[in-house]
Amino acid sequence: MADANNIELIVFVNPIHLLTYRATNLDEFDEFKHELTDITSYYDFSGLNDITSNNYYYYETSHYRPMVGDMIIHRIFNEPKDSSSTFGHWVTKDNVDEHIKKINQDLENQ
Repeated sequence: MADANNIELIVFVNPIHLLTYRATNLDEFDEFKHELTDITSYYDFSGLNDITSNNYYYYETSHYRPMVGDMIIHRIFNEPKDSSSTFGHWVTKDNVDEHIKKINQDLENQ
């Protein structure tokens, strides 16, 4: 529908607070992320990073503050997709396996 109406659809996975992330079925979440690349590339703001592991950026573990939304917008519209930013990774069919592996290693190392 987006293509038919010349709409650029940008897909992203929300930044999930560390406690909520750890309580998620990560095998299913990883499968979702992998299968999503069969449909489209996307930005992934989930995983462990300076934002998702800092309570300051969340009202509680389910809702991030407006400043995080601003960070998402900045990352998507003002930085190249291949940016080395630690917040928001561009995920494609070519890098999804490596991306998921890195996120899981980060979780194990924390």
